[in-house]
Amino acid sequence: MSRARKRGRQTWRQLHPSPIAVALDGSVFASFGLYDGVDNAEAAIRTAAEHGGRVFVGVALGEDDVNDLRQWFDDAAFEGLAFVLGARPKRRRRKAGPRE
Repeated sequence: MSRARKRGRQTWRQLHPSPIAVALDGSVFASFGLYDGVDNAEAAIRTAAEHGGRVFVGVALGEDDVNDLRQWFDDAAFEGLAFVLGARPKRRRRKAGPRE
């Protein structure tokens, strides 16, 4: 196995230092990377599976991907609001006219 491949393989095993992650559905996940004896992603996943419950596994996105996501979220927010709020009709005023 080449040296570059080994280095690349080790890169994906690095753990992010953040203690929590929050999912879009409101779920909050604790990082098992903070547990003693957990120093790589494989050990963190093993520890999380032993702990039970749902497990979130993710990767950090690059700046270009994050910018694309921001645009998608922005568009989705406007689309969602348009669906929820809809086109609000203006109040109709009664025409002033002769009463019978």
